[in-house]
Amino acid sequence: AKAPGKMVKKRYEETLKIAAISEINHMLSASGVAGQVRPLMGTAKKFYGCVSKCMKAKSGNCQDKCGLDLPTDSEMVKQTKTCAKRAGFNTAVVRDLCSCAQQAGLIQLNGVCNKIVVN
Repeated sequence: AKAPGKMVKKRYEETLKIAAISEINHMLSASGVAGQVRPLMGTAKKFYGCVSKCMKAKSGNCQDKCGLDLPTDSEMVKQTKTCAKRAGFNTAVVRDLCSCAQQAGLIQLNGVCNKIVVN
């Protein structure tokens, strides 16, 4: 190489989590169900932590020794959301998943599922 490579900005898992939760809160507020679903957000955060911990354990220590020049956390959340919508993760699918959880006993979702809108 003729010149040193570009430095990659340090990534913080917590800021990505905050950006994702912010987007979820925005969608729930726009759907008018944020107040009803808010008690479940703590459980969702714990689930995210569990999945993240598992992924780190399975991927080895690559994250500590190298990095990718990725977009900002907010842009990553936006791109992931766009990709999910293109793959069919739309309002109907989210409502079906919500109804499934409700029928499985998650009573906090009573009256919520039919109001959710993926925007």
